[in-house]
Amino acid sequence: MNTRQAICHPDQPYFARNFCAPCYRKDWYQRNHEERLTKGREWRAANVMQHRAAAKQWRLDNPEQFKAQGRRQQLKRYGVTLEWYAAMTEKQQGRCAICGGTPSSKGLAVDHNHTTRQVRELLCDGCNIAVAICENIEKVSRVQAYLDRHSGSAP
Repeated sequence: MNTRQAICHPDQPYFARNFCAPCYRKDWYQRNHEERLTKGREWRAANVMQHRAAAKQWRLDNPEQFKAQGRRQQLKRYGVTLEWYAAMTEKQQGRCAICGGTPSSKGLAVDHNHTTRQVRELLCDGCNIAVAICENIEKVSRVQAYLDRHSGSAP
């Protein structure tokens, strides 16, 4: 029986390299991160069809996790969390901050300033696109000129 104690958690038994088992695993994964990434890429390149089939099966077996994973990756771009998104959705009562409409099946979009990347509120797809266009004053004037050119003309 091993009576040595781990340095990381003195209340836990020694496993290897002065760590308890969970800390050793974490340390091992960190030390071997690049090698694991490389081996994973190589395996996927050599087993494309098997990887695609396994990934597709996982998506079918775990639709909620798949949707949450996609949302997390999308929110990560803006530096916000699923918890923030849920809180903001609740604050806005699940409606667009501009028109008050309900979201598409994709959910509400995270509106952000395209220059500063500062997150504002949640918008429906239509309002999000309109805001993106309106942020560019030159584009707004082109849209107005286009509408003026076609006002009153029949298709």
